[in-house]
Amino acid sequence: MSVDEAAAILSSRIFMCAVICAEQVKKSYEKDREEKSEIDAWKFWEIILKFQFLFLHITDRMAFGILGHEKRANFMDILGEITVESTVESAFPSQDPQKKEQVKKSMFDDLNVSNVDYSKYKKMFAEKNESHKDTLFWEFGKRLSETVDNTMDIVYIMLAISLAVGSLKKLKIADVLERIK
Repeated sequence: MSVDEAAAILSSRIFMCAVICAEQVKKSYEKDREEKSEIDAWKFWEIILKFQFLFLHITDRMAFGILGHEKRANFMDILGEITVESTVESAFPSQDPQKKEQVKKSMFDDLNVSNVDYSKYKKMFAEKNESHKDTLFWEFGKRLSETVDNTMDIVYIMLAISLAVGSLKKLKIADVLERIK
């Protein structure tokens, strides 16, 4: 499998898992609000992006260990480009090309900020009997909760963590990376 093929496969999986996760968050939010309030299209895309950025960050961490620095950098550049391109095309199919380029640049900027921020958290999960504070998934859950409800609601924090962890099995990141090693 070529690097481009691997990036395309993983990008598609990341997008699909992010959409499925966002749909679950939306469904939970609207059920909790007894459909008196809903997640609008813009917030829905924000949720998708939060999941995508997390999955891309996890891929980056895994790629460093499996592919090494040089191959990882090349793979992540391709994966990032494909993911941003396909996401913008899906979100804004009829937007004019100049506007799409602005959105892509903004998405890359947000992805880079997210990666820098997530890199502060050395542990992805808490060890047994340890606090979840300062772990990647906990911090992701907090950010997603703030996006969904403008609060740090434990229900949305735990939902985000559960959905993200469950998605890792579907993404099969290590399997894809091993094939281009």
